[in-house]
Amino acid sequence: MDSAATILNHIALPFSVETDPDIFYSRILGFTEKYRFTLDSETAWKIFGLFIELPVIVMVKDELKMELFRVPFTENTALTHVCLTYHDTDTVSRQAEESGFRVVRAKRASGEVVFIRDGSNNIFELKRIQ
Repeated sequence: MDSAATILNHIALPFSVETDPDIFYSRILGFTEKYRFTLDSETAWKIFGLFIELPVIVMVKDELKMELFRVPFTENTALTHVCLTYHDTDTVSRQAEESGFRVVRAKRASGEVVFIRDGSNNIFELKRIQ
């Protein structure tokens, strides 16, 4: 595995307080909104085990990208994940599968997304370096 090519791509967090992106993430932490998208309920179920449509706000500060998932509840860790980029995501996901870890692949308009879970149920998204 090419570990030297591993780069933190983004951090994903749920939020339930509507003003958090503007007040906390923008004004306090200094992030700016880059774009928004909505994760459909079927894909959210397949990846996170939540059958709800999820509005997402992507925010950036310097080189750090954060995906904020709007949820209707205050306590949830199902959406929290770390996204890592690799030159070869197929090899990484195959090694995870062969080692008995859960791998989820889902088709999106932007292409296939791959998520793996470690033994403690932490979620990692794998993105291919373009």
